[in-house]
Amino acid sequence: MGNHDEACVEPEKEADLNEYARAGIAFARRQLSDAQKTWLRNRPLRLDFEDFTAVHASLDDAEEWQYIFSPADARRHFLFQDKPLCFCGHTHRPGVWTQEGRKIRGSAPTGNVTYPLGARTLVNVGSVGQPRNMRPEACYAIYNRAAHSVAFRFIPYNLKETQWKIFAAGLPRFLAQRLAVGR
Repeated sequence: MGNHDEACVEPEKEADLNEYARAGIAFARRQLSDAQKTWLRNRPLRLDFEDFTAVHASLDDAEEWQYIFSPADARRHFLFQDKPLCFCGHTHRPGVWTQEGRKIRGSAPTGNVTYPLGARTLVNVGSVGQPRNMRPEACYAIYNRAAHSVAFRFIPYNLKETQWKIFAAGLPRFLAQRLAVGR
């Protein structure tokens, strides 16, 4: 579950969000069926697999939707990461944070990233919608367990059509305009 998912099914949670996010959530609520809202309401805050965890924001107080922008943010997250690898997406910025011993380093990936064995790695998979990495393309990541790597893909799409659909839905113009610059 992500913070916007939560706000779609728990209206009191939207108070912490900005006006643009609230407008998007109001639109989403109108589009979702009761069954879809129930499905969202039942999403866990984290998913644990054999060798990785998936979470929307930080494992550091997952219910508070902490952002990971800095080494200090990553350090707090790593205190709760017990698997070698974790995937998140809350910032809408693709990135990789690695902790080896006490050292934490971050990078903004553009292609394939091999993560070091024996370290803990946090991968922000970016965003297919509303990117924040100063690039207008949709971004996603492909995990290759055998190669210990994550491949980031940046895919162009019909930006003008997407913007038109945002305008047509009556959503704030800013949500359409920001797509062109990825912010």
